[in-house]
Amino acid sequence: MAQYIDKTAVVAEIERLKEYHVNERDDFEKGYHNALNLICSFLDTIDVKEVDVEKEIKEYLRKQPIVSRSQGTDLRLVPSPKEIAEHFYELGLKAAQK
Repeated sequence: MAQYIDKTAVVAEIERLKEYHVNERDDFEKGYHNALNLICSFLDTIDVKEVDVEKEIKEYLRKQPIVSRSQGTDLRLVPSPKEIAEHFYELGLKAAQK
């Protein structure tokens, strides 16, 4: 499964790396800075989406079938961890496609 990191943290680390070789006197230093700038440009094209995870969890659980009622409380079927993981994996895929 894919792992996600904070885009802001990556950009901050790249900016920190730019502090090395600040003279840009030789081809290596120029190439070093050019590569870091290209990476930053690429990162700027990545769209970051915010998701209200708490809201999504509540909504997902609310949609589970009611199996019983007890003292005015609906008892719902609790999905397996695998079903939960699949649901939120698919939710992530849908968000990435938009």
